Amino acid sequence: MQDDMRRKAGERASLIGILCNLGLFLLKLFVSLFSGSMSVMADAFNNLSDSLSSAVSLMAVRISSRPADRDHPYGHGRMEYIASFTISLVILLVGADLLKTSIQRILEPEAIRLQPWTFFFLGFTVLVKFLLFVYNRRVGRKAELKVLELSGRDALFDCLSTLLTMASLLVYRFFSLDLDAWAGILLSLVIVSSGVRLVLQAISPLLGTRTDTELLHALTDLASSVPQVMGVHDVQLHDYGYHITVGSMHVELADTLTFAQAHRIADEIEQKALEKLNVKIVVHEDPISSSSLRARLLKETEEKLASLDPGLSIHDFQLDTAGEESALSFDILFPYRYSQADTEQVCQKIKASLADAYPSLLVSVRPDRGEDEDT
Repeated sequence: MQDDMRRKAGERASLIGILCNLGLFLLKLFVSLFSGSMSVMADAFNNLSDSLSSAVSLMAVRISSRPADRDHPYGHGRMEYIASFTISLVILLVGADLLKTSIQRILEPEAIRLQPWTFFFLGFTVLVKFLLFVYNRRVGRKAELKVLELSGRDALFDCLSTLLTMASLLVYRFFSLDLDAWAGILLSLVIVSSGVRLVLQAISPLLGTRTDTELLHALTDLASSVPQVMGVHDVQLHDYGYHITVGSMHVELADTLTFAQAHRIADEIEQKALEKLNVKIVVHEDPISSSSLRARLLKETEEKLASLDPGLSIHDFQLDTAGEESALSFDILFPYRYSQADTEQVCQKIKASLADAYPSLLVSVRPDRGEDEDT
């Protein structure tokens, strides 16, 4: 979907959410004042918070669609993540306030006054909320707006909460058993639990999450398709919002290439990544010796490493024979599950194995952290 169409779809859905939730708030407030139901009152203010959440969504859609500027060279796309976090926090606070109010109602009970039209109005609000859920989910997925998908899930949750409220009122009407405050407590615990989960989900992209595996594979394959590229590693990607990805990668090129040739290859990869994958990438060239000694050393080192852990891999395998003594240096990629002590132990074993086989060779082993792209 084009950026302008995406923005308009998001603005329209947010405005509909504001108007519908304000209307539901007023309707449920009217019902709660006449019935004295605490759970209906809590449900009303939950809708008021939803209208505020829709307002936050509207602001996020408008700000995130702004182009890059001097102070924000990568655009404003992360505003959608901030909005998602804000909405999740509002849900959490609403649940906590409902819990407090429901406990007070248990300690200081009040009579509930039910009218037949109470259930008609509540049933109508369930229908409106369900339609909002369907609409927000459809628009959110089509426009790739996570903040709208979050609003849609919140609307579905509101449907369930209102149904729970209606159930407690029906029990009171037919069995004279007042479960209203207890239903409010149950509902508040569900809201708090959902709020905590949503807060954690919303804050994750702000902290930085693992690179999308499909995009990582596509970028690696694109660079590897260039004939002169001998290997690709250290691919680092950063998400700045909707279709805004920047990063860097290392490509291994023969050390017989001139600097100008290597630079042209890097430029080619950067241009293809931007045109085909919409990724702004910076390519670093690693010169690789094509000598038979390097090939033999690489094979022996990979075999030794595989005997320790088949999941480990090597990159930046550099052999320098220009000086008085030959020097070998390389990185070993360790998954995050490896402790510092285990990492150092593996490096020492590999280094000792090479030193025994090639006493005159200066060996430098550097540990690197990350997950292999296939894991």
